[in-house]
Amino acid sequence: MYAWGSTINGELGLGGIEDEHILTPRLLDWYLANKVVECALGDNHTLFLTNEGQVYSCGNNDYGQLGHDQPRKRPQPVTGLDAYNIVRVACGATHSTALNQWGQVFSWGSDYHGQLGQQLGENIQPVPKIVKALASQHVIQLVCGQRHYTVALTNNGDILAWGANNFGQLGIGLFSSSETTPKLVASLRGIPIVFITCGANHTFAISKSGAVYGWGKNTRGQLGVNDTENKMFPTQLRTMRNLRVRYIACGEEFSAFLTLDGGVFTCGAGMYGQLGHGSNSNEILPRQVIELMGSTITQVGCGRQHCLALVPSRGRVYSFGIGGSGQLGVRKTNSAYTPQAVLGPWVSPGGSSLIPSDNENGPNLVIRRLFAGTFNFKIISSFLLKENQIIILIFSGVVFIQAISSTYHPNANIKPWTLNFVSRIYHNNIFTGITDYILNELTPNPPDVESLRVYLILPLYHEFNNTKQYAKLQKPFATQVLRLKQPANKVVGGWWSMMTADYFEKLINIFKNVASHILRNQNIPQGRTVFYDSALVAMLDIMVFLNKLNHNIDGLKVPYDIFHMNELHDYLDVRFDYVLWLSDNDSGKLYLCNYPFLFDAHAKLKLLETDQSLQMQNAMQNAAQQAAFAALFSPTQMYKIIFQIFTGITDYILNELTPNPPDVESLRVYLILPLYHEFNNTKQYAKLQKPFATQVLRLKQPANKVVREWWSMMTADYFEKLINIFKNVASHILRNQNIPQGRTVFYDSALVAMLDIMVFLNKLNHNIDGLKVPYDIFHMNELHDYLDVRFDYVLWLSDNDSGKLYLCNYPFLFDAHAKLKLLETDQSLQMQNAMQNAAQQAAFAALFSPTQMVALNQFLVLNVTRDHIIEDTLRELRAVNPSDLKKPLKVNIVFNDYCLNNHTSIFSGMICGLAIYNFTIIDVPFPLALYKKLLNEVVGLSDLKELSPLMANSLKALLEYQNDDLQDIFCLSFDINRDIWGEIVTVELKPNGSNIPVTQDNKQEYVTLYVDYIFRKSVENQYNAFHEGFMKVCGGRVLLLFHSQELMAIVVGNENYDWHALEEAAEYKNGYKSSDPT
Repeated sequence: MYAWGSTINGELGLGGIEDEHILTPRLLDWYLANKVVECALGDNHTLFLTNEGQVYSCGNNDYGQLGHDQPRKRPQPVTGLDAYNIVRVACGATHSTALNQWGQVFSWGSDYHGQLGQQLGENIQPVPKIVKALASQHVIQLVCGQRHYTVALTNNGDILAWGANNFGQLGIGLFSSSETTPKLVASLRGIPIVFITCGANHTFAISKSGAVYGWGKNTRGQLGVNDTENKMFPTQLRTMRNLRVRYIACGEEFSAFLTLDGGVFTCGAGMYGQLGHGSNSNEILPRQVIELMGSTITQVGCGRQHCLALVPSRGRVYSFGIGGSGQLGVRKTNSAYTPQAVLGPWVSPGGSSLIPSDNENGPNLVIRRLFAGTFNFKIISSFLLKENQIIILIFSGVVFIQAISSTYHPNANIKPWTLNFVSRIYHNNIFTGITDYILNELTPNPPDVESLRVYLILPLYHEFNNTKQYAKLQKPFATQVLRLKQPANKVVGGWWSMMTADYFEKLINIFKNVASHILRNQNIPQGRTVFYDSALVAMLDIMVFLNKLNHNIDGLKVPYDIFHMNELHDYLDVRFDYVLWLSDNDSGKLYLCNYPFLFDAHAKLKLLETDQSLQMQNAMQNAAQQAAFAALFSPTQMYKIIFQIFTGITDYILNELTPNPPDVESLRVYLILPLYHEFNNTKQYAKLQKPFATQVLRLKQPANKVVREWWSMMTADYFEKLINIFKNVASHILRNQNIPQGRTVFYDSALVAMLDIMVFLNKLNHNIDGLKVPYDIFHMNELHDYLDVRFDYVLWLSDNDSGKLYLCNYPFLFDAHAKLKLLETDQSLQMQNAMQNAAQQAAFAALFSPTQMVALNQFLVLNVTRDHIIEDTLRELRAVNPSDLKKPLKVNIVFNDYCLNNHTSIFSGMICGLAIYNFTIIDVPFPLALYKKLLNEVVGLSDLKELSPLMANSLKALLEYQNDDLQDIFCLSFDINRDIWGEIVTVELKPNGSNIPVTQDNKQEYVTLYVDYIFRKSVENQYNAFHEGFMKVCGGRVLLLFHSQELMAIVVGNENYDWHALEEAAEYKNGYKSSDPT
């Protein structure tokens, strides 16, 4: 470990040295330095975490932040934590925290601002104490703000914060001097947060998809949200949304963002060059550090006013910012406004270094981790040895190849090494190098066959015989072998096949013994099979690889029983494994029967007996399997898990959803929850479907739009499932209302929620060109079992706007039978009203104007001739009073002269209206688009296809064409050519459209304007006249209940003929029969 910067208070752990500022990296001469895995640096103190889970500290102890009262200038163990396995440490300016493997938080030091979460007031806590307020939480990440606050991330994705909050840095929606107990950052609930970090007074969080949220102090633009206002709520950095941020480091008033592709962006205060942009100006938006472009950065760290970046491919650490205490590590105390290389003894993977070593055989270093503090830095490094030292022996493996291969002969020019020397080096130095460096650096596609020699050498390391080290040695080694791609996989397989039988048997035993060790410690209950364990799977899969190699060698390299695990019967009854394996087709579960080479003769005899018993007693097979499963799964435990899932959704997830979620990630729940099987259970509607529908309907923009688009993009099966979920609940509620005859539905908030969410879905269905699912999916066919829709319609007609619940406000529920009933009801009401009005008018005329009484009729009478029936009908309709159109129709056939008027379109509309009104089917070749326009439904490209398939397909091809040469291929502009009475007329679709070419950017606009012209502008006068005539007859509210296809079917009839039914009902004569061709 190397450190540099200020050590006035002993925070570097270098001991009692005279220097107060270390200008270049200096080795930390501490016996545990090579075991340190993490450091946390405060203003003037440091915490060290070792790989054994122990915490040490050094530096300033004015507030008890060291957690011990021992000498301060050397790392000393923190009091009271030795009994715990600590996994994370963090510290602020004057307080420290630690996190153990069970998610418990410990804190010590100053509690002046409540940053310890201990409610000590202004007291000091000199030794670690558990934060009891977090006893019910499992914390997985812990960070501290430099200025007296703490933030924790739990395993369920919640963020909790406590301490100073004068700038809103806790993210709880208010500014306060301090919060002494953990507070939930509620606005981020529901978003899968994976990372949190703090600056002096500002905080960041990263979601699983890379969305970045910041809050707290922002006077220098350190939040990167394009302003300098402090934020009390988390605010998303929109500009970073697509950059895939994976890590953030924060200084006092600036921030550094590391992206997945190794780019570094900085924002905030820049007065000392800490942003690395070559100036001292502030940045309110994250800006990429140009000087670091071209290098893949893997780690960044920030001190108070300086920053470091690691480029492992080049073995370089770059620093920039203030350097007054030597914290830049460049032998000077000047500030640096652009990245400067830190002068240390580390090397690149190729062995080059900025500082040449005087000792050719001396070790150089590879950087593993770097940590930054207020005025200092620490680096953890690994030894990388020269070629003429130990590493060449490991990777070329001359001594081992010679010892274990009877066919290999080493080159005489290579220096001789003794096995005793290598063995001693292994024992003393190699374990950490192998586990932490070599195994982690292996790749599936190595650049050269030379790098594959490690797969021959490593299994001879004596620790490979130690089954307790499998997590660090055998598992990662086996995983790396199995990841090898061709031709590397073939080379390793070939080499292992060429080795001696002893070597090959040793390989088998290494992995077999680890598998046996894991199985022994699983303590498998009677009647159960093995538990899934990734390490066990790796051992078994590498044995499959070896077993294939053994069989690929003529005559077997080693006897097949070397693979047998003779002690297997001590760990489990293989019969249960076999039964479960037989009944499981392809679930991906772990069964030892997939690895039959493990079974010895005794085990296989057991399996044969089991199989024979199963096959001979087929009648008992199901019972045997049920018994096996009953032994596997406790019903009580299963019901407990099911109940936990249900209550987790109903009591937690649904209650925590908000109308304004902070990010689209939290909206994924609206896609996933409907797939939960209990959504099909209508009896749970009060806890599931109702609150879910209510939350969807409460969503505000843009969240509402996102959910609409996501649901629209789902498959037709998913969309139909959504509809059926809410329709079935609505049906369930109506069924249980027991509505009396002559009444309509009773008000029920759950029923309203179901109907309103179906309105939402119905609009989505119609917004999709051509409908995503058929409109009749929304029909509630059993509705007539619950109520008479005629009463609902009559009450709905007489109620203008009372806010009462009527099903007629949700017409998509009605099937054709129900709507026909409503149309008959409406017709009957209007005819009665028309006849009543006529009778009343006649009565009043007889009473008050007997001398001027006109002929009043209770019917609509049309006098037509047989020769000109259409023309006469149109003429008669023109003279009719609109109020008479509601009367019952009578037609008189007379003989008179032919007369034609010019208002054909109006009267065509009236004829269609009369056909509907009088339930008469007529053959009129109007397209579906006309009925859509009458009902104000959207008309689109699919409707154009009905009129002109060729034109519709051409426009569709235009939309689907993605190449850049669209303009050259299609040669279109914003105009349209029409053939009017034999003359070609050009009509512009927009002003100056003939001079505007159609491009990739505006092609959608062109298609929209084209369709609009065809269905609106080109027929505007004719349609308006038709609409006027139609509405004179059918202008009532009943029209609002129909779908365009239903309205068309009433006029022209249903063309979905059941030809099979016709064939069966037909009577055949003159020798014909149903099987004859027609």
